[in-house]
Amino acid sequence: MMGTFLYLLRELLGRMRARSLLLFGLSVLLVLVFLGIFSSFFLLGPTQDPGGFRFAEGSEIMVFLSPQASADRIDAIYLDVREWEDVRRVNYSSAPPSEETEETSVGGSLLVSSASAADATLLGDRLASIDGVIDIEVQRESSSTSVTLSMPARLGLLGGLALTAFGSLLVARIAFRDLLDEFAAELSVMRVSGAPERSIHVPILALGLLVGLLACLLLVVAMYVAHVSAVTHHPAGGLSAAAGLLQSDRILVASLLSLLLALIMGGLAGLLGVSLALPRSAPR
Repeated sequence: MMGTFLYLLRELLGRMRARSLLLFGLSVLLVLVFLGIFSSFFLLGPTQDPGGFRFAEGSEIMVFLSPQASADRIDAIYLDVREWEDVRRVNYSSAPPSEETEETSVGGSLLVSSASAADATLLGDRLASIDGVIDIEVQRESSSTSVTLSMPARLGLLGGLALTAFGSLLVARIAFRDLLDEFAAELSVMRVSGAPERSIHVPILALGLLVGLLACLLLVVAMYVAHVSAVTHHPAGGLSAAAGLLQSDRILVASLLSLLLALIMGGLAGLLGVSLALPRSAPR
């Protein structure tokens, strides 16, 4: 059975001509675009940091501490600010060494992340009033890391999904029809020799699945390359679009769901090919 399957699949691939190859390639491209549009729902939108907070949820405030403040005072400020409800997290950075003495002064700075953008102004005023703080600087997190899809954009993507899905199946049907026309004589000989219909249909279905799997493979490679590039060149999350590329878990979810959809699309294309290979009843 496996030998027959591999033989027929190899024969089908070998019978492809320029027109058939072009049509199957176009079908792969349309499935790739379909999967890409689907994956954009995961790759666009606000990303999350490892702590579960959205990058663009709030703002960061740089708090400069007085070099005259004692280490105990700085520890007290750090521990106190960390407990505030409107503070998401606090990071302390020590002051750089003095050029003259090459010794590190106490001072330093605190990087305070607010829980929301609305709290940033009030939080800044509150931090500035602390004894031992000499200056603050509010650093708004880049809104480019929060790419939200409007309703028209979502509807446009859904429309693109429908069009590419229909287009890929239509092109696949034409491609299978041309290929099976080239293979019609062999199919007739197989039927006359008593070959079961299942042995003919399975390779055709497998060819459709190959179309979907090839498109999925291309998409996964593209997303992986884009993810590596995004992490390398935008480690802080400063993407103007597709901020989800910074998160490996989103890439994994998009890849797995794309594989499922690719199998479904390829299976549907293969079933269209099988329907074209069914024996036609002779006219009476």
